[in-house]
Amino acid sequence: MSAATRQKYSLYLLGASESEIRGSKLPCNSQILKVFFYYHVNLKQTIRKASTAAVEDATPFWERARIPIRAKKHLITKVEKLHEKWKTVKKTRN
Repeated sequence: MSAATRQKYSLYLLGASESEIRGSKLPCNSQILKVFFYYHVNLKQTIRKASTAAVEDATPFWERARIPIRAKKHLITKVEKLHEKWKTVKKTRN
């Protein structure tokens, strides 16, 4: 049995996935993607369910700051587009 290294669990350009958004500032795209990958890779959810969970984790931060947010379905597609953009960047890294 081989030992697990940090590199095995590291995501390209993001680092390790996170189970929740931490801090008191508004979440940035990388934090939302880290939470998305936690749900998608670690908990093995579909892309749609993982993006929905990531949006639900970020929504309280926007509500506390009293920032008007778009409809939930638009936020979910935005997270999915971020994921697609990350995949294209990952493909061209070499």
